[in-house]
Amino acid sequence: ETIVLQIPLGVFADYYTEEQFIWFSHSGKEDDRQVFSLLETMFVAYGEKQTGYELKMLSCFYQLEYLLVTRYRKLEVGEEILKNNKQLKRLGRITGYLKEHYTEDVSLEKLAGIFGYSPAYLSRMFQKYAKINYKEYLSSVRLEHAVRDLEETDLAIGEIALNHGFPNSKAFSNLFRKRYGMLPNQYRKTVTSEKERFSSYYLPHKGSRLFLM
Repeated sequence: ETIVLQIPLGVFADYYTEEQFIWFSHSGKEDDRQVFSLLETMFVAYGEKQTGYELKMLSCFYQLEYLLVTRYRKLEVGEEILKNNKQLKRLGRITGYLKEHYTEDVSLEKLAGIFGYSPAYLSRMFQKYAKINYKEYLSSVRLEHAVRDLEETDLAIGEIALNHGFPNSKAFSNLFRKRYGMLPNQYRKTVTSEKERFSSYYLPHKGSRLFLM
């Protein structure tokens, strides 16, 4: 399992440098342990969803934010990092557009025209700064949304594929198997089985839930 915590950049606006820039680097092992502990606590709280879990998660989030700005933030950065940051901001506007229009037929040529780049330059920008080519990035965005529907809805595989920009269910299934090592329907069965196993650890107890693990 992979835990992904996405933090909007604006959360750190009060801690930008004069160049309107923020950079995080490595810290000590003890700080890393605190970060992983907070992530684990948030993950468990979200899974259990007991009364007040939102407050617990918010508390952990603020602690995590504090660690990032006090232990991981790097105040002195070189010119090369600043230059890369400018390029990443440009790329961020492009990826933001893709995240909003991922269900559409957005070719590299069309995207380059929208942002005033040549297709070749935009392709190099993706490869250099995102460490992934344009087609793989767009497919990853589509796959992320499709996986969520697999986990949370009963929609047919073909319908999920078309809803999220794939040309057909075969293209979706091929990419899914390449990424996850199984077909979408197999993944859905696995997720359903895990949910049933997880729920079996809870028993009714005077209007509340008793955790048995």
